[in-house]
Amino acid sequence: MPIQSNRSRGADSPDIATYRALRAAGKSWFAKIVRHPANRQFDLVKAAKNLKHPVLGRTLVFEDETAGAVLADYYLFDYRPAGKSLAETCVFSPGELTPLEAEFHQAKLASRTSLFEVAALHDERPKILLRDRLNKDAPEFWLTDLALAESFHRIGAKVLVFTRVVSLRGLHMTG
Repeated sequence: MPIQSNRSRGADSPDIATYRALRAAGKSWFAKIVRHPANRQFDLVKAAKNLKHPVLGRTLVFEDETAGAVLADYYLFDYRPAGKSLAETCVFSPGELTPLEAEFHQAKLASRTSLFEVAALHDERPKILLRDRLNKDAPEFWLTDLALAESFHRIGAKVLVFTRVVSLRGLHMTG
């Protein structure tokens, strides 16, 4: 039987159950955003061209999954052809979103991106202490992320991460 590390035992904590529920709500929220009628007002190819992302005709070319994540984040939050982002433009009728999806939507609208320094790694939980390098007055906080925490433990070095941070239910997570 494999021996569990302290971090893998920490993955069974109540915070991680909340994290997993929020991640699932985020995935279903994203699917509803891209199917929302407001999405027709936004042109993904134009957004990609704004980012200088490789485009062949109307075909997007992705070198890796990170490029896809960057484009998706830009398309949802920073691409504003009519002054508002797609996430701001999508208004859902009562019942279209589950309560958790609605909470996630509001947290995404309040989220921000920045360049963060990994200040520490939690020994027993999949958490990363982040320090904002672009906003020196911002407080440090523990980011919960199962895969990212494990990757940083393997790397074993101080790194910088540019990401969107979503905060809700007492947790901070990547967006």
